[in-house]
Amino acid sequence: MTGTAGTWVEALALRYGVGQVVRFLEKLPEGEYFRLMAGARVTAMPSIGPESFGIVAVEFISLGVPVVGSGLGGIPEIVDK
Repeated sequence: MTGTAGTWVEALALRYGVGQVVRFLEKLPEGEYFRLMAGARVTAMPSIGPESFGIVAVEFISLGVPVVGSGLGGIPEIVDK
């Protein structure tokens, strides 16, 4: 997760025991961000609130990376079941 290193997001993930399977990174330059995205095997969008439009899902899908998303807001309109 980019831009989350040292934040409450990382602390919460570590508290719930998922910090070992997620990489928490500092904010990255745009070119590096998309390079890392394209190299992913899958991405997860476990939103805790409704997303009006899941731009992250669209970005990953455009790079050919499968997306697993929650059923909130606009995500189901972008990600097939």
